[in-house]
Amino acid sequence: MRCPSRLIPLFVFLLSYLCPPPLNSNCRTRPPFSGYSFISPLILNPELNGAPYFVDFEALERYYQKKGNPQIQGNIEEWHERYCEAPRFQDIGRLIYQASITDLDQL
Repeated sequence: MRCPSRLIPLFVFLLSYLCPPPLNSNCRTRPPFSGYSFISPLILNPELNGAPYFVDFEALERYYQKKGNPQIQGNIEEWHERYCEAPRFQDIGRLIYQASITDLDQL
């Protein structure tokens, strides 16, 4: 038979491994960390690589609305190249994205 004094440390280790103490407790006196508050989004350039992490979402939305949809721009450029750069970008965009089925049937 094994010595019980050897089994007690093993039992304590297994018990602590299987039932770890909770990481957060209700005894905290400070609020939990929520990020750095000393970075002002008003001093950042939205064109910087790290700007989406610090600028507010309204500023990002305004910035990207000015740039337009990159997929639409790419599609218009592709059609412009396909037709030997003869039509204007505005005409291609109007034909592809604003024309109705009846307008296309008339062509």
